[in-house]
Amino acid sequence: MAIKKKRDTRDYISEGFDVVKQGVGAFARSKIEKITDSAEARFMAFQDRMIKNALSVLLFGIAVVFFSLGALNLIKELFSLSNSTSFLIIGIVLVLIGIIVKLGNKKNKK
Repeated sequence: MAIKKKRDTRDYISEGFDVVKQGVGAFARSKIEKITDSAEARFMAFQDRMIKNALSVLLFGIAVVFFSLGALNLIKELFSLSNSTSFLIIGIVLVLIGIIVKLGNKKNKK
């Protein structure tokens, strides 16, 4: 037969602290899981936006390349200019467009 140990005040206090420790641990785990889930959802939404933005920039870049090549051939055939002169004209036009866009962004920010 097992001898039953007599419980004293220290045993009751120890059990009380164990219960409090388990309750605080469960509460903290639930809050940490909520925070982690929220952060993960935000990160996934951010990742989706970044992929969409990168894809649109890539497609825009490809379109600019084809547009530039088309403009190059048009200038060459229409005005009978050399390749270097055609590239120079396209470069000047693109720089002017960039300056106009930059100035437009500065006006919108004010």
